Formats: sequence, C-alpha cells, structure tokens
Amino acid sequence: MITCSTTCSTSSVSFGRVNWEARLGPSDGVRDAQTGRGVTFAPTWTEAGKWVRMAGLPERYRGKLSVQFVHPLLVRCAIDYSPVEENGPSFRQEFVLTPDGVLATLRSTGANEFGVTWPVLEDDGARLRARVAARLATTAFGENSDEQNFLAVRAGAVVGEPGERVRSTYGWLLPVRATATNGVNDTFVYPRSPGDPTAESVLDGFRVTPDGFASALGSVHGTLYVGRTSAGGEGESIDCHGDGKAEARFDSRCRFVLQLSHGRILAAEADRKTALRIGGKVLQLEAYVPAIVSAG
Repeated sequence: MITCSTTCSTSSVSFGRVNWEARLGPSDGVRDAQTGRGVTFAPTWTEAGKWVRMAGLPERYRGKLSVQFVHPLLVRCAIDYSPVEENGPSFRQEFVLTPDGVLATLRSTGANEFGVTWPVLEDDGARLRARVAARLATTAFGENSDEQNFLAVRAGAVVGEPGERVRSTYGWLLPVRATATNGVNDTFVYPRSPGDPTAESVLDGFRVTPDGFASALGSVHGTLYVGRTSAGGEGESIDCHGDGKAEARFDSRCRFVLQLSHGRILAAEADRKTALRIGGKVLQLEAYVPAIVSAG
C-alpha cells in the first residue's frame, strides 16, 4: 500500500511504498528560515502577479485533514487549506491512495491562477537522475532503480524553478509547478520500482472518471479498487476485468480483499460471515478468515 504522511498544518510531505527507496519521498519538505522559501507537496498560486507557495506561508494558512474511506487497498481523504486571518484563496486537495500510487485532486475558491508544487529531490551530495518534462517530473538515484514520478494527468503547464531550490534534511529539493486546467489540478504520484510500467505509459493511458480513475496500474470506482495482484474495497460485487461483468459477488455488502493472478481470483477474505459466488462456485466465508478460491 502507498503511504502518505502529512504535517498538521500545510502540506503532504511523503509518499512511499513497501520495499521502495523512501528517500525519494518527495522528501520531508522544508522552509528556509532566512529566505522564507519553502518546498512541499502543497498548493501554489499567484499574488500580485507573482507565484507563491504555501510552504513559504505557513503562518498564514492551516490545513484540516478529513478521512472519507479507509481500507487496506484504498483510502480516500482530503485536506482543506484555509487562511488563518488574512483574506486569501482556499483550497481543497482530495487524495485517493492505492497500492500503486496516489491521485491528488486540487481545487480552489478565490484563486485565479493556481496549481500544486512537486518537490523533486535533485541532489543529496551527488546529483540524482532528475528530469522535468512536459507533463511529468521524475527522480532516481541511478539507472534501473526506484523512481519517484509526478504525473500531470490534465494538460497543464509543468515548470521547474531551479532558482528556488531549497536544501532539506534529505538534500536539495527542486520545486516544480504544475498548474491547474479549467480549475482543477490532477497529479498522480507514482513511486515506481524496476519492472513496473514506465511513467510515460501510465500517463498515456491514465483516465480520471467521475468516481475514481483507470490506469495501466489499476482502477478505482467509488469504494472499489482493482489492481494487478489484488482487488477489494466495500461492496456486494466487483468487476476485476473491466468488462462490465462482476467476477465475484457476495450475499451482503461487506469489506473484502481478493488475491489476483493474471485476473484470476486465488483467495478471498471478508470482514463478516458471507457467501462468495465466483462463477459456479460458492464459498462460505468466515469473518477475517482467508479462503482459497483457486490454486496459483
């Protein structure tokens, strides 16, 4: 599962996954006390014709975290950023966390031009393989190693700001500004390991849907997630193949986890006693007791 940590006030500071190079983060975020420059994964917007970053204005803003849904394979939460005293724009950033990556959707009330800052680790004493392209930014310690990728799902400007680099406890962070399009910024944070689909291929096929998203890595529809090796969430049925037909049905709504192999269900577990129907097979599940459906 992707992990996401936040500060109590004004940013998300880390995205990572199990057995992945966590220093790629996007690091811990930082604000330079002398210059006031800050870099974190948080909103950026224009004031008096200049771009400002929320990481540089922590005394002006507070963030409130809310959680809408929690499951081992899927978490939905949001951060509402509001000015403390002064007039200023407000922001809401919604997060969809899956085992593959995090979709972060940012909207604003009161900001004409805005976006999100991507903190890209560029140097930790040695130069990393950092790159900023038209719709993505990526960084890695070496070739064929773990990568941190930021993908602009919607077509907005992606601009590196090398003159605004800030040194954090991990190294030098390059702020990359990804602007909103039609009042929305959708960023997919993709901690990639060797052997996973490339960032470019994930970006090319990524689609935001009314209740989630679909990609080469996995899909989310409401409270249901389907990936390459697992699926689950909360519901009465799930379509693992994306063909509009449910491969698994329960006799009552429940929270569940399925183990998959090439789209085939190998094992299942639910949070209550229920009957699971897969094709012509019916399994009686006990609460929190895994059941083998098919041999691997």
